[in-house]
Amino acid sequence: MIPTAGGRIAVACAVSSCCAWLAPSMAAEPPLKLIVPYVPGGAVDGTARIIATEMSNATGRNVVVENRPGASGMIAAEYLKRSPPDGSTLLIDTPAISMNPSVFRKPLYAPADVVPVAQIMSMPYLIAVAPGLQVQSYQDLVQRLKRAPGSMNAASSGTSSRLFAELFRLQTGTEFVNVNYSGAPPAILSVMKNESQLTAMDLANISSLVASGKLKGILVSGRERAPSLPDVPSAVEVGLPGYDVTTWYGIFAPGGTPPAVIDKLNGEIRAAIRTKAVTGFLKVRDGMPVDQPASAFAAFFNNEVARWRDVVREARIQQE
Repeated sequence: MIPTAGGRIAVACAVSSCCAWLAPSMAAEPPLKLIVPYVPGGAVDGTARIIATEMSNATGRNVVVENRPGASGMIAAEYLKRSPPDGSTLLIDTPAISMNPSVFRKPLYAPADVVPVAQIMSMPYLIAVAPGLQVQSYQDLVQRLKRAPGSMNAASSGTSSRLFAELFRLQTGTEFVNVNYSGAPPAILSVMKNESQLTAMDLANISSLVASGKLKGILVSGRERAPSLPDVPSAVEVGLPGYDVTTWYGIFAPGGTPPAVIDKLNGEIRAAIRTKAVTGFLKVRDGMPVDQPASAFAAFFNNEVARWRDVVREARIQQE
């Protein structure tokens, strides 16, 4: 055979034709998009990025994190609802996703529009106040709130922190004004600047600021003190046993995603949660990793929807 230019072209064309024929079966999976409903820089965003990195490392699939903040997380949930139910688009969220359909008069999605895939972790909530407020304890805070009802602002970073604050208000019989911010960083900053006087915030976002004295910790939710804040009492210790609540992060797919796809994604996410990178990331933020099948997370999510629906009803919250 004489290697002519024509021969080389003919071989190239043959190879190109063969590759084109093989492409559909050999092509790599398309990128997986992980939507974050809050601004960059917060704990949910950071968790999403480390989960995405570990999933990419394990599967070879590109996992892209995309922030879509707004409407207390409902912009992102609506985006998920409209995405193809093929496992290519997922959403990471907090208890807010179980709360919003009850809080808003015209929610942009219903619980049935999302499918629980995997819970990542759980952690306590913290009631904290501005350091210059001269409030040193739970008793101080409650007395001050009762002396001047409605005189303090409570900064929230979305539906979950707002409802954790509302639950605190209901159980203490106090009144304050809720001020909602676009994410945890601006909400926390408002308390540090004393524009707001208190906040109910998850430990991942706020424990380091309390430890450094930039905020004053009043109590952590639940029965036990947080390892990172051993001087801050638990809700049970101060006499508020009903404040036995935790926040959590979980990943969701669009409604209608096939069970086989959900189970595959659940396995990949759980493998990422078990890595040293993720467990270490969560540990320093007082997060407890959760390793369970999708069915267990679905049952937990349904209970959360019902639980917070009752709180919303008791607090008489109805938002446009």
